[in-house]
Amino acid sequence: MEQKPFKKPFILGIDPGLSGALALLNPTTNLAHKIWDFPLSPQGAGGKNIINASILAAELSAIIGDVEIAIIEDVHAMPGQGVTSMFGFGVSKGLVIGMLHAFKCPVFTVPPAVWKGVYGLSSNKDASRALASKKFPNSSYLWTRKKDDGRAEALLLADFGRRFY
Repeated sequence: MEQKPFKKPFILGIDPGLSGALALLNPTTNLAHKIWDFPLSPQGAGGKNIINASILAAELSAIIGDVEIAIIEDVHAMPGQGVTSMFGFGVSKGLVIGMLHAFKCPVFTVPPAVWKGVYGLSSNKDASRALASKKFPNSSYLWTRKKDDGRAEALLLADFGRRFY
């Protein structure tokens, strides 16, 4: 199968959620251009963090003209998660998808089992960080801590987009 050339320089990979991240991948060079965490603000009930929509919109506005496609993990409710946690995941995913559509960016969602299955990954976040370090050694310093697994997974999602979209 012949790979379609990309018109714009980047694929945006998104691991949604409060500990998630966004990653810009140049599909031609296979190098990460930018990787960043979701901007958070303590505005939720009881001062809990929520995604700062204004900052996120400004960040996306600054890069969206160079994004060919966005790949976002299709998160869903899982057994054992609390109702608040599940609702928060849904809000995060919906917020990002809504912004991307408002910017007229093509969005593709992919379930974790599908993209992780392609890479032979499970729900083990350390394995995701290890694979991302192997595939993108120049960026591996960005996910040395366990809590930074969203950065590694966002870049792997962008790589999945490069391979299949």
